[in-house]
Amino acid sequence: MDEIFSTSTYKQTQTNVSQNSNILDLTSLNQNTNSSKQQNPQGNLFDMLGSTNKTTPSVTSDGLKKIDFTPLNMDTDAFGEYWTNCPFDEKSFDFVSKNINSPEKFFEFIKNYGNFFPVEIIEDQAIACAKLKNKLVLVHATITGFKVNALIKCYDNSQTDLVGRFLKEFI
Repeated sequence: MDEIFSTSTYKQTQTNVSQNSNILDLTSLNQNTNSSKQQNPQGNLFDMLGSTNKTTPSVTSDGLKKIDFTPLNMDTDAFGEYWTNCPFDEKSFDFVSKNINSPEKFFEFIKNYGNFFPVEIIEDQAIACAKLKNKLVLVHATITGFKVNALIKCYDNSQTDLVGRFLKEFI
């Protein structure tokens, strides 16, 4: 029994742990699995789950969180100018909501769960904006019953689908 808990075994365990970094750090695990692929062509558990990182996008592929967004105080005229001057086309996303059935409810949710700045409500429409990775994100939503159509424009075109998936999480 003393041999199992001997100092040499403890030191070997410490070395293995420090080489693999923090076991709870999934980023380092993914990096470790990527480097182990070169050593072990048969793959590993992360390969079987399909979570290998083939490319590094500008935003994590795991999804966005509220803290990734910074509300940007803006008036309707400025929103319109940014919308018109955005070099990329808007992308439309349709959502069926369990909670949002009015522009006021949309504002409540996009502010509280999305960290967006609510700009203005115009009849059945609501406009909001935020910054994501220092790039402007504009949302123009039309709410009909519990259906929300969100037009999204991002000043980094690679972020548009990510923002759409993010909104889907709480709309």
